[in-house]
Amino acid sequence: MAPISTRCAETPGPDGEVYIAGELGLLMRFDRASRRFVAVPTPYEGTYFSMAVDGDTLVVAGLRGNAFLSRDRGRAWTRLDTRTTASIAAVSQMEGGRFALLAQNGGVLVADRDGRITPAGAPLGRSSYALAVAAGGAVAIGTDAGVKRVAGAAPTP
Repeated sequence: MAPISTRCAETPGPDGEVYIAGELGLLMRFDRASRRFVAVPTPYEGTYFSMAVDGDTLVVAGLRGNAFLSRDRGRAWTRLDTRTTASIAAVSQMEGGRFALLAQNGGVLVADRDGRITPAGAPLGRSSYALAVAAGGAVAIGTDAGVKRVAGAAPTP
């Protein structure tokens, strides 16, 4: 087995489930019955940098703009058309069943549960690494020039 990077994303799911995403298309869910992590197949063999969970809906994202959505806890996947080759550094759950995705070029995308993507303004053109979503959908991102608020990141669901 190939070594697994320590660069993993971890997020609690519904019913207290824990998911971990990492390199080589790795996505795992903790199975309480067996008390082990079990593999969840995904359609991508690259690196995942981030993920978010909302009920049965999972979003995983990573290198070169690759992002995928599952509405059934990872049984079936839909590729999200991020329209970017910038890596997706962070994903966060938003109100209304939406997800904010942060590209490393400072672009913020909002995905709905059906996989439709809406850009939230033009990319900042700055190296961006962290994403926070506040109540009401306000989005702030951490860049190499400090924290920036992203206007227009809360389109109406």
